[in-house]
Amino acid sequence: MLLKVFDYGLNTAKLEALRHAIEALHARSHGTGSSARLSVSRMHREPADQSETEFVRDVVRFFWSSGIDRLYRGLFEREPMLLLEFCTIRVQETRPDDEYVPWHIDANFYGFTVPLLVAWVPLVDVGVDAPGLEFAQPEQPVDLAVMRRAWQDLKPDERGRSTFDETALSEALGPFSRRAVALKVGGFCAFDQAVPHRTQILPGATKRRIAIEFRMAALDALPIDTDPTRVRGMLISWRDAESRQIRIGYSGQLFPELATR
Repeated sequence: MLLKVFDYGLNTAKLEALRHAIEALHARSHGTGSSARLSVSRMHREPADQSETEFVRDVVRFFWSSGIDRLYRGLFEREPMLLLEFCTIRVQETRPDDEYVPWHIDANFYGFTVPLLVAWVPLVDVGVDAPGLEFAQPEQPVDLAVMRRAWQDLKPDERGRSTFDETALSEALGPFSRRAVALKVGGFCAFDQAVPHRTQILPGATKRRIAIEFRMAALDALPIDTDPTRVRGMLISWRDAESRQIRIGYSGQLFPELATR
């Protein structure tokens, strides 16, 4: 289980530009008083207008210029691809009835057999006036096979989400502590698919949270523990090995055997 927190390192001017674009997209489609998830893959497949197409390109440009890809490469010694299919922007308002995301892991996106790295990038300061993330940190090493079984045994809640309650999380991790992360714009969290986390519960929050969730996996492998139909036609971005140019396309371009299943 891997968790790294970086207090700085990302270009704040580029993040501010992305935030302004997100606020404009959110206001246009959701108004100014509702929480929402904006899907990058939807904007690529079915753009409402040219601004959405340009926004997807800006997200991709930011990612490959940010250095986050080098983090994946250094940790796993493998070339990454950006899973644009699962790249999400969350705008979360601070209303009393706001719905926080409970304890969960991100293995549902890409299984356990391929290294998945999540980079959670806030576009506003979080942890004081806007909620950040909270992580569960076990006191002893965790057997990933145990975590995998616990994840597979979860029953979706009424909203279809697979989440842990405190009892199930304790059974999977054993004794654990909670770490809430406060970050200013320019910082980010990086963690693998087995790290339990949730929206920070911050009753005194007065500002809304805006964040981008980047998910990366190995460019040379598909997961063997995930239903192939789930990743068929998956939107991805990668760096071409020969030209070094950045590409946006679908998983069938890299894994043609998957496209025929």
